[in-house]
Amino acid sequence: MTTLETLRAARALISKESNWTQGRSARNARGERLDPTDSGAVKWCALGAVAKIGDTGCWIIMALDDACHRLGLRGHIEDVNDTTDHRTVLKVFDLAVKLAAEKERKAIGKT
Repeated sequence: MTTLETLRAARALISKESNWTQGRSARNARGERLDPTDSGAVKWCALGAVAKIGDTGCWIIMALDDACHRLGLRGHIEDVNDTTDHRTVLKVFDLAVKLAAEKERKAIGKT
């Protein structure tokens, strides 16, 4: 998967607030901590969603951290996830997706 595809898929996974969590990478329906790739997981933090999609490469984390910075948010994506709200986390993903799409277009010469 490309960075853009991973960001879009991870955002889709937590697009509903009921599928998003704070303080843990993932939780089951009872709120218990799970590995993000566990089949019982129903809620993920921002990075847990990325891990569920299957790509925790540094480019993904750098893209999310860059978006946090550009939005004037303090800390890294995990800090933003755990200290702000769901809407803010989605804004970070939206900007990261936009920036990744721009990079892809430039890379293939479609500016």
